[in-house]
Amino acid sequence: MKTLNLTRRDLIKTLGVGTSSLAFGTHAPTMAGSEIFQASQFNDYKALVCIFLLGGNDSFNMVVPISDVEYDLYNTSRQNLAVPRDELLAIQPLVSDGVDYGFHPAMPGCQSLFESGRMSIVANVGALIEPVTKALIEQGQVMLPDQLFSHNSQQQFWMDSRIKPRAPIGWAGRLGDILEPMDKPSPLGMNISIAGNNVWQKGLESTPYVMKSNGIISLTNRLSSQSGSKINRARGKAFDALLQTGHDHLFVKQFAEVQQQARLIDQTLSGIVQDLLPLDTAFNSENPLTAQLNAVTQLIRAGQILGTKRQIFYVGMGGWDTHDDQLENHPLLLGALDEALTTFNTALDELGLADNVTSFTAADFGRTLTSNGDGSDHGWGSVQLIMGGAVKGREMIGKYPRLIAGGDDDIGRSGRIIPTISTDQYSAMLAKWFGAFDADALQAIFPNLKYFSNADLDFT
Repeated sequence: MKTLNLTRRDLIKTLGVGTSSLAFGTHAPTMAGSEIFQASQFNDYKALVCIFLLGGNDSFNMVVPISDVEYDLYNTSRQNLAVPRDELLAIQPLVSDGVDYGFHPAMPGCQSLFESGRMSIVANVGALIEPVTKALIEQGQVMLPDQLFSHNSQQQFWMDSRIKPRAPIGWAGRLGDILEPMDKPSPLGMNISIAGNNVWQKGLESTPYVMKSNGIISLTNRLSSQSGSKINRARGKAFDALLQTGHDHLFVKQFAEVQQQARLIDQTLSGIVQDLLPLDTAFNSENPLTAQLNAVTQLIRAGQILGTKRQIFYVGMGGWDTHDDQLENHPLLLGALDEALTTFNTALDELGLADNVTSFTAADFGRTLTSNGDGSDHGWGSVQLIMGGAVKGREMIGKYPRLIAGGDDDIGRSGRIIPTISTDQYSAMLAKWFGAFDADALQAIFPNLKYFSNADLDFT
Protein backbone atom coordinates (compact mmCIF):
# COMPACT_ATOMS: atom_id res chain seq x y z
CA MET A 1 0.00 0.00 0.00
CA LYS A 2 1.31 3.46 -0.84
CA THR A 3 2.22 5.94 1.86
CA LEU A 4 -0.60 8.40 2.53
CA ASN A 5 0.98 11.67 1.44
CA LEU A 6 -1.46 13.85 3.33
CA THR A 7 -0.27 17.41 3.77
CA ARG A 8 -0.16 19.06 7.17
CA ARG A 9 -2.89 21.44 6.00
CA ASP A 10 -5.10 18.54 4.92
CA LEU A 11 -4.77 16.82 8.27
CA ILE A 12 -5.23 19.93 10.37
CA LYS A 13 -8.35 20.69 8.38
CA THR A 14 -9.53 17.11 8.88
CA LEU A 15 -8.79 17.20 12.61
CA GLY A 16 -9.93 20.76 13.31
CA VAL A 17 -12.36 21.45 16.13
CA GLY A 18 -15.57 23.44 16.16
CA THR A 19 -17.74 21.22 13.93
CA SER A 20 -21.18 20.10 14.98
CA SER A 21 -20.22 16.45 14.46
CA LEU A 22 -18.51 16.44 17.85
CA ALA A 23 -21.87 15.85 19.45
CA PHE A 24 -22.75 12.67 17.60
CA GLY A 25 -21.15 10.22 15.23
CA THR A 26 -22.02 10.54 11.56
CA HIS A 27 -22.11 6.90 10.50
CA ALA A 28 -25.56 7.26 9.02
CA PRO A 29 -26.82 4.00 7.57
CA THR A 30 -26.99 4.17 3.80
CA MET A 31 -27.57 0.51 2.98
CA ALA A 32 -29.42 -2.43 4.43
CA GLY A 33 -27.38 -5.11 6.14
CA SER A 34 -27.98 -7.60 3.34
CA GLU A 35 -26.78 -5.33 0.54
CA ILE A 36 -23.26 -5.32 -0.94
CA PHE A 37 -21.15 -2.49 0.47
CA GLN A 38 -18.71 -0.28 -1.35
CA ALA A 39 -15.27 -1.85 -1.84
CA SER A 40 -12.43 -0.74 0.40
CA GLN A 41 -9.51 1.24 -0.99
CA PHE A 42 -7.12 -0.86 1.11
CA ASN A 43 -5.73 -4.08 -0.32
CA ASP A 44 -4.65 -5.60 2.98
CA TYR A 45 -6.04 -6.13 6.48
CA LYS A 46 -4.61 -4.58 9.65
CA ALA A 47 -5.86 -4.22 13.20
CA LEU A 48 -4.59 -2.40 16.27
CA VAL A 49 -5.49 -3.76 19.71
CA CYS A 50 -4.86 -1.50 22.70
CA ILE A 51 -4.68 -3.31 26.04
CA PHE A 52 -4.96 -0.59 28.68
CA LEU A 53 -3.70 -1.53 32.15
CA LEU A 54 -5.87 0.82 34.18
CA GLY A 55 -4.28 2.11 37.35
CA GLY A 56 -0.63 2.01 36.31
CA ASN A 57 1.41 -1.18 36.02
CA ASP A 58 4.49 -1.76 38.21
CA SER A 59 6.28 -2.68 35.00
CA PHE A 60 9.81 -2.62 36.40
CA ASN A 61 8.75 -5.83 38.13
CA MET A 62 7.37 -7.14 34.83
CA VAL A 63 10.72 -6.93 33.02
CA VAL A 64 13.69 -6.92 35.40
CA PRO A 65 17.49 -6.63 34.91
CA ILE A 66 19.21 -9.80 36.09
CA SER A 67 22.89 -8.98 35.54
CA ASP A 68 24.80 -8.83 38.85
CA VAL A 69 25.32 -5.07 39.22
CA GLU A 70 21.97 -4.00 37.78
CA TYR A 71 20.00 -6.56 39.78
CA ASP A 72 21.71 -5.44 43.00
CA LEU A 73 20.66 -1.83 42.29
CA TYR A 74 17.12 -3.01 41.54
CA ASN A 75 17.00 -5.15 44.68
CA THR A 76 18.17 -2.27 46.87
CA SER A 77 15.59 0.15 45.45
CA ARG A 78 12.67 -2.26 45.41
CA GLN A 79 13.12 -3.44 48.98
CA ASN A 80 10.39 -5.94 49.90
CA LEU A 81 8.84 -5.67 46.40
CA ALA A 82 11.88 -7.16 44.61
CA VAL A 83 11.35 -10.37 42.64
CA PRO A 84 13.97 -13.02 43.51
CA ARG A 85 16.52 -13.19 40.71
CA ASP A 86 16.49 -16.98 40.46
CA GLU A 87 12.74 -16.88 39.70
CA LEU A 88 12.99 -14.47 36.75
CA LEU A 89 12.53 -15.91 33.24
CA ALA A 90 15.61 -14.96 31.22
CA ILE A 91 15.34 -13.45 27.74
CA GLN A 92 17.98 -12.64 25.15
CA PRO A 93 17.26 -9.58 22.96
CA LEU A 94 18.80 -9.79 19.50
CA VAL A 95 20.84 -6.65 20.22
CA SER A 96 22.25 -6.55 23.73
CA ASP A 97 22.80 -3.37 25.72
CA GLY A 98 25.21 -5.25 27.93
CA VAL A 99 22.58 -6.13 30.54
CA ASP A 100 20.63 -9.38 30.90
CA TYR A 101 16.88 -9.23 31.55
CA GLY A 102 14.05 -11.50 32.57
CA PHE A 103 10.27 -11.58 32.68
CA HIS A 104 8.37 -11.93 35.93
CA PRO A 105 7.87 -15.64 36.78
CA ALA A 106 4.13 -15.26 36.18
CA MET A 107 4.79 -14.57 32.46
CA PRO A 108 6.20 -17.69 30.77
CA GLY A 109 3.99 -17.10 27.73
CA CYS A 110 5.48 -13.66 27.13
CA GLN A 111 8.97 -15.06 27.60
CA SER A 112 8.22 -17.59 24.86
CA LEU A 113 6.64 -14.97 22.58
CA PHE A 114 9.66 -12.70 23.00
CA GLU A 115 12.21 -15.44 22.44
CA SER A 116 10.38 -16.62 19.30
CA GLY A 117 10.43 -13.12 17.81
CA ARG A 118 6.72 -12.44 18.24
CA MET A 119 7.03 -9.72 20.89
CA SER A 120 9.23 -6.73 21.71
CA ILE A 121 9.68 -4.63 24.84
CA VAL A 122 9.51 -0.82 24.84
CA ALA A 123 11.80 0.11 27.68
CA ASN A 124 10.75 3.42 29.25
CA VAL A 125 7.57 5.07 27.95
CA GLY A 126 5.73 7.95 29.57
CA ALA A 127 3.76 11.15 29.14
CA LEU A 128 6.08 13.81 27.70
CA ILE A 129 5.55 17.05 25.82
CA GLU A 130 9.25 17.37 25.01
CA PRO A 131 12.46 15.55 25.98
CA VAL A 132 13.41 16.12 29.62
CA THR A 133 16.24 15.45 32.03
CA LYS A 134 16.29 15.59 35.80
CA ALA A 135 18.35 18.80 35.71
CA LEU A 136 15.98 20.54 33.28
CA ILE A 137 12.99 19.55 35.40
CA GLU A 138 14.62 20.83 38.59
CA GLN A 139 15.50 24.11 36.84
CA GLY A 140 11.94 24.51 35.54
CA GLN A 141 13.14 24.75 31.92
CA VAL A 142 10.82 22.17 30.31
CA MET A 143 7.11 21.75 29.71
CA LEU A 144 5.54 18.90 31.65
CA PRO A 145 2.06 17.37 31.32
CA ASP A 146 -0.53 18.70 33.74
CA GLN A 147 -1.20 16.69 36.90
CA LEU A 148 1.60 14.32 36.09
CA PHE A 149 0.72 11.59 38.59
CA SER A 150 -3.08 11.75 38.32
CA HIS A 151 -4.86 8.68 36.94
CA ASN A 152 -7.48 10.55 34.90
CA SER A 153 -5.10 13.18 33.54
CA GLN A 154 -2.46 10.71 32.46
CA GLN A 155 -4.93 8.29 30.90
CA GLN A 156 -6.35 11.17 28.89
CA PHE A 157 -2.89 12.47 27.96
CA TRP A 158 -1.96 9.07 26.55
CA MET A 159 -5.23 8.83 24.65
CA ASP A 160 -5.59 12.33 23.20
CA SER A 161 -1.96 13.53 22.83
CA ARG A 162 -3.04 17.00 23.92
CA ILE A 163 -4.32 18.57 20.73
CA LYS A 164 -4.64 22.31 21.25
CA PRO A 165 -7.25 23.66 21.54
CA ARG A 166 -8.19 20.55 23.49
CA ALA A 167 -11.16 18.54 22.32
CA PRO A 168 -12.58 15.25 23.60
CA ILE A 169 -10.99 13.25 20.79
CA GLY A 170 -8.20 10.69 20.81
CA TRP A 171 -5.60 9.59 18.32
CA ALA A 172 -7.45 6.40 17.37
CA GLY A 173 -10.50 8.55 16.70
CA ARG A 174 -8.38 10.82 14.52
CA LEU A 175 -7.18 7.77 12.58
CA GLY A 176 -10.83 6.82 12.11
CA ASP A 177 -11.64 10.31 10.82
CA ILE A 178 -8.90 10.01 8.21
CA LEU A 179 -9.07 6.34 7.23
CA GLU A 180 -12.72 5.33 7.55
CA PRO A 181 -13.72 7.06 4.30
CA MET A 182 -11.19 4.77 2.57
CA ASP A 183 -12.62 1.61 4.16
CA LYS A 184 -16.36 1.38 3.55
CA PRO A 185 -17.15 -2.29 3.04
CA SER A 186 -19.56 -2.55 5.98
CA PRO A 187 -21.65 -0.50 8.40
CA LEU A 188 -19.23 -1.35 11.22
CA GLY A 189 -17.00 1.56 12.16
CA MET A 190 -13.24 1.27 12.42
CA ASN A 191 -13.12 1.76 16.20
CA ILE A 192 -14.64 -0.87 18.50
CA SER A 193 -14.43 -0.92 22.30
CA ILE A 194 -14.93 -3.97 24.50
CA ALA A 195 -14.27 -1.89 27.63
CA GLY A 196 -16.72 1.00 27.48
CA ASN A 197 -16.51 4.53 26.16
CA ASN A 198 -13.06 6.08 26.04
CA VAL A 199 -11.42 9.25 24.79
CA TRP A 200 -8.90 7.33 22.67
CA GLN A 201 -11.44 6.18 20.06
CA LYS A 202 -13.53 9.34 19.79
CA GLY A 203 -13.01 11.43 16.68
CA LEU A 204 -14.70 14.45 15.18
CA GLU A 205 -16.82 12.15 13.01
CA SER A 206 -15.65 8.64 13.86
CA THR A 207 -17.28 7.13 16.94
CA PRO A 208 -16.53 3.78 18.57
CA TYR A 209 -18.96 0.90 18.56
CA VAL A 210 -19.17 -0.32 22.17
CA MET A 211 -19.94 -3.88 23.16
CA LYS A 212 -19.30 -6.22 26.08
CA SER A 213 -17.05 -9.25 26.12
CA ASN A 214 -20.08 -11.51 26.47
CA GLY A 215 -21.85 -10.15 23.45
CA ILE A 216 -23.35 -7.24 21.57
CA ILE A 217 -25.15 -4.59 23.61
CA SER A 218 -28.49 -4.79 21.90
CA LEU A 219 -31.93 -3.21 22.06
CA THR A 220 -33.24 -5.55 19.40
CA ASN A 221 -34.96 -8.06 21.67
CA ARG A 222 -37.06 -5.44 23.43
CA LEU A 223 -37.51 -3.09 20.48
CA SER A 224 -38.13 -5.40 17.56
CA SER A 225 -41.18 -5.39 15.35
CA GLN A 226 -40.34 -9.06 14.65
CA SER A 227 -40.20 -10.10 18.31
CA GLY A 228 -42.15 -13.08 19.58
CA SER A 229 -43.50 -10.91 22.39
CA LYS A 230 -46.60 -8.85 21.62
CA ILE A 231 -45.51 -5.94 23.81
CA ASN A 232 -42.00 -5.94 22.33
CA ARG A 233 -43.47 -5.94 18.81
CA ALA A 234 -45.56 -2.90 19.73
CA ARG A 235 -42.53 -1.18 21.19
CA GLY A 236 -40.50 -2.02 18.10
CA LYS A 237 -43.10 -0.62 15.72
CA ALA A 238 -43.36 2.59 17.74
CA PHE A 239 -39.57 2.95 17.87
CA ASP A 240 -39.27 2.31 14.12
CA ALA A 241 -41.87 4.97 13.45
CA LEU A 242 -40.00 7.51 15.56
CA LEU A 243 -36.71 6.81 13.81
CA GLN A 244 -38.25 7.11 10.35
CA THR A 245 -40.01 10.39 11.08
CA GLY A 246 -38.46 13.44 9.46
CA HIS A 247 -36.53 15.55 11.98
CA ASP A 248 -35.65 19.20 11.59
CA HIS A 249 -33.61 19.63 14.76
CA LEU A 250 -29.95 18.73 14.18
CA PHE A 251 -29.46 16.85 17.46
CA VAL A 252 -32.69 14.89 17.08
CA LYS A 253 -31.79 14.01 13.50
CA GLN A 254 -28.32 12.87 14.55
CA PHE A 255 -29.74 10.82 17.42
CA ALA A 256 -32.09 9.02 15.04
CA GLU A 257 -29.23 8.31 12.63
CA VAL A 258 -27.05 6.94 15.42
CA GLN A 259 -29.87 4.67 16.60
CA GLN A 260 -30.49 3.42 13.08
CA GLN A 261 -26.79 2.74 12.61
CA ALA A 262 -26.56 0.89 15.92
CA ARG A 263 -29.47 -1.35 14.98
CA LEU A 264 -27.96 -2.05 11.57
CA ILE A 265 -24.64 -3.02 13.17
CA ASP A 266 -26.47 -5.12 15.76
CA GLN A 267 -28.42 -7.03 13.12
CA THR A 268 -25.39 -7.51 10.87
CA LEU A 269 -22.95 -8.61 13.58
CA SER A 270 -25.37 -10.79 15.51
CA GLY A 271 -26.08 -12.94 12.48
CA ILE A 272 -22.42 -13.27 11.50
CA VAL A 273 -21.05 -14.01 14.98
CA GLN A 274 -23.78 -16.53 15.67
CA ASP A 275 -22.80 -18.52 12.58
CA LEU A 276 -19.04 -18.56 13.23
CA LEU A 277 -17.58 -22.01 13.78
CA PRO A 278 -15.70 -22.40 17.07
CA LEU A 279 -11.92 -22.15 17.03
CA ASP A 280 -9.62 -24.81 18.41
CA THR A 281 -8.07 -22.12 20.61
CA ALA A 282 -9.73 -22.14 24.03
CA PHE A 283 -10.29 -18.77 25.74
CA ASN A 284 -10.56 -18.76 29.52
CA SER A 285 -13.83 -16.98 30.26
CA GLU A 286 -12.83 -16.64 33.94
CA ASN A 287 -10.06 -14.24 32.93
CA PRO A 288 -11.79 -10.92 32.08
CA LEU A 289 -9.01 -9.78 29.76
CA THR A 290 -8.93 -13.10 27.91
CA ALA A 291 -12.72 -12.87 27.54
CA GLN A 292 -12.39 -9.40 26.01
CA LEU A 293 -9.76 -10.60 23.56
CA ASN A 294 -12.05 -13.50 22.66
CA ALA A 295 -14.65 -10.89 21.67
CA VAL A 296 -11.98 -9.06 19.65
CA THR A 297 -11.17 -12.33 17.87
CA GLN A 298 -14.83 -12.82 16.93
CA LEU A 299 -15.07 -9.25 15.62
CA ILE A 300 -11.91 -9.71 13.57
CA ARG A 301 -13.50 -12.80 12.04
CA ALA A 302 -16.72 -10.87 11.40
CA GLY A 303 -14.69 -8.09 9.80
CA GLN A 304 -13.11 -10.62 7.46
CA ILE A 305 -16.57 -11.74 6.34
CA LEU A 306 -17.72 -8.14 5.87
CA GLY A 307 -14.57 -7.23 3.95
CA THR A 308 -13.38 -4.70 6.54
CA LYS A 309 -9.72 -3.81 6.03
CA ARG A 310 -8.94 -1.67 9.10
CA GLN A 311 -10.06 -2.21 12.70
CA ILE A 312 -9.02 -0.63 16.01
CA PHE A 313 -9.93 -2.33 19.29
CA TYR A 314 -9.81 -1.15 22.89
CA VAL A 315 -9.78 -3.54 25.83
CA GLY A 316 -9.08 -2.66 29.44
CA MET A 317 -8.04 -4.39 32.62
CA GLY A 318 -8.35 -2.79 36.05
CA GLY A 319 -6.68 -3.52 39.36
CA TRP A 320 -3.18 -2.22 38.55
CA ASP A 321 -3.22 0.60 41.14
CA THR A 322 -1.24 -1.54 43.59
CA HIS A 323 -0.85 0.73 46.61
CA ASP A 324 -1.74 -2.24 48.79
CA ASP A 325 -1.23 -6.01 48.73
CA GLN A 326 1.10 -5.78 45.73
CA LEU A 327 3.07 -8.92 46.54
CA GLU A 328 -0.17 -10.90 46.40
CA ASN A 329 -2.06 -9.11 43.61
CA HIS A 330 0.56 -8.06 41.06
CA PRO A 331 1.66 -11.60 40.14
CA LEU A 332 -2.01 -12.49 39.57
CA LEU A 333 -2.45 -9.47 37.28
CA LEU A 334 0.70 -10.28 35.32
CA GLY A 335 -0.39 -13.91 35.02
CA ALA A 336 -3.78 -12.85 33.65
CA LEU A 337 -2.10 -10.52 31.15
CA ASP A 338 0.29 -13.29 30.12
CA GLU A 339 -2.54 -15.77 29.58
CA ALA A 340 -4.57 -13.27 27.59
CA LEU A 341 -1.72 -12.29 25.26
CA THR A 342 -0.64 -15.89 24.72
CA THR A 343 -4.16 -17.13 23.99
CA PHE A 344 -4.87 -14.23 21.65
CA ASN A 345 -1.67 -14.87 19.71
CA THR A 346 -2.58 -18.56 19.40
CA ALA A 347 -6.02 -17.66 18.05
CA LEU A 348 -4.55 -15.24 15.52
CA ASP A 349 -2.12 -17.93 14.42
CA GLU A 350 -5.06 -20.27 13.91
CA LEU A 351 -6.76 -17.62 11.75
CA GLY A 352 -3.56 -16.90 9.84
CA LEU A 353 -3.71 -13.24 10.92
CA ALA A 354 -0.94 -12.96 13.52
CA ASP A 355 1.12 -10.74 11.20
CA ASN A 356 -1.88 -8.52 10.46
CA VAL A 357 -2.71 -7.59 14.05
CA THR A 358 -0.59 -5.51 16.40
CA SER A 359 -1.42 -5.68 20.11
CA PHE A 360 0.20 -3.28 22.54
CA THR A 361 -0.07 -2.40 26.21
CA ALA A 362 -0.58 1.05 27.65
CA ALA A 363 -1.02 2.32 31.20
CA ASP A 364 -1.61 5.51 33.15
CA PHE A 365 2.04 5.46 34.28
CA GLY A 366 4.57 3.23 36.00
CA ARG A 367 5.00 2.85 39.75
CA THR A 368 7.57 4.07 42.25
CA LEU A 369 10.60 1.86 42.77
CA THR A 370 10.42 2.29 46.52
CA SER A 371 7.89 0.44 48.61
CA ASN A 372 5.25 2.14 50.72
CA GLY A 373 5.36 -0.92 52.94
CA ASP A 374 2.63 -2.88 51.17
CA GLY A 375 2.84 -1.71 47.58
CA SER A 376 4.04 1.03 45.24
CA ASP A 377 2.74 4.50 44.46
CA HIS A 378 2.18 6.51 41.28
CA GLY A 379 5.28 6.75 39.11
CA TRP A 380 6.03 7.97 35.58
CA GLY A 381 8.00 5.95 33.01
CA SER A 382 7.06 2.33 32.42
CA VAL A 383 7.80 -0.73 30.30
CA GLN A 384 5.28 -1.66 27.59
CA LEU A 385 4.83 -4.78 25.47
CA ILE A 386 4.06 -4.90 21.75
CA MET A 387 3.15 -8.06 19.87
CA GLY A 388 2.32 -8.99 16.29
CA GLY A 389 2.48 -7.44 12.86
CA ALA A 390 4.25 -4.17 13.68
CA VAL A 391 7.05 -5.91 15.57
CA LYS A 392 10.47 -6.94 14.33
CA GLY A 393 10.52 -9.07 17.44
CA ARG A 394 12.92 -9.93 20.25
CA GLU A 395 13.96 -6.31 20.67
CA MET A 396 14.47 -4.05 23.65
CA ILE A 397 13.35 -0.75 22.14
CA GLY A 398 14.76 2.32 23.83
CA LYS A 399 17.03 2.54 26.85
CA TYR A 400 16.11 0.62 29.98
CA PRO A 401 16.79 2.96 32.94
CA ARG A 402 19.05 2.31 35.91
CA LEU A 403 16.70 1.45 38.74
CA ILE A 404 18.17 3.64 41.47
CA ALA A 405 15.85 5.53 43.79
CA GLY A 406 17.18 9.09 43.91
CA GLY A 407 19.43 8.49 40.90
CA ASP A 408 19.80 10.41 37.64
CA ASP A 409 16.69 8.73 36.17
CA ASP A 410 14.50 9.51 39.20
CA ILE A 411 12.49 12.72 39.37
CA GLY A 412 12.34 12.48 43.18
CA ARG A 413 13.69 10.15 45.80
CA SER A 414 10.95 7.53 45.56
CA GLY A 415 11.99 6.04 42.24
CA ARG A 416 9.67 7.89 39.87
CA ILE A 417 11.59 7.05 36.70
CA ILE A 418 11.81 9.79 34.06
CA PRO A 419 10.65 8.41 30.67
CA THR A 420 12.93 8.55 27.65
CA ILE A 421 10.27 7.60 25.07
CA SER A 422 7.14 9.71 24.80
CA THR A 423 3.66 8.33 24.39
CA ASP A 424 3.52 10.26 21.11
CA GLN A 425 6.59 8.44 19.77
CA TYR A 426 5.19 5.09 20.83
CA SER A 427 1.75 5.83 19.36
CA ALA A 428 3.07 7.36 16.14
CA MET A 429 4.91 4.20 15.16
CA LEU A 430 1.76 2.16 15.67
CA ALA A 431 -0.18 4.64 13.53
CA LYS A 432 2.55 4.57 10.88
CA TRP A 433 2.24 0.79 10.54
CA PHE A 434 -1.56 0.95 10.58
CA GLY A 435 -2.11 3.69 8.03
CA ALA A 436 1.21 4.07 6.19
CA PHE A 437 1.42 7.74 7.16
CA ASP A 438 4.44 9.80 6.22
CA ALA A 439 6.41 11.96 8.67
CA ASP A 440 4.41 15.17 8.07
CA ALA A 441 1.11 13.37 8.54
CA LEU A 442 2.30 11.75 11.79
CA GLN A 443 3.34 15.12 13.19
CA ALA A 444 -0.08 16.53 12.41
CA ILE A 445 -1.81 13.62 14.16
CA PHE A 446 0.59 13.71 17.13
CA PRO A 447 1.24 17.39 17.86
CA ASN A 448 4.11 16.88 20.33
CA LEU A 449 6.08 14.63 17.99
CA LYS A 450 7.86 17.62 16.45
CA TYR A 451 9.74 18.23 19.71
CA PHE A 452 11.57 14.88 19.48
CA SER A 453 14.52 14.49 17.14
CA ASN A 454 14.23 10.69 17.13
CA ALA A 455 10.54 10.60 16.28
CA ASP A 456 10.84 7.26 14.45
CA LEU A 457 11.38 4.42 16.92
CA ASP A 458 11.67 1.98 14.01
CA PHE A 459 10.18 -1.08 15.69
CA THR A 460 8.26 -2.07 12.57
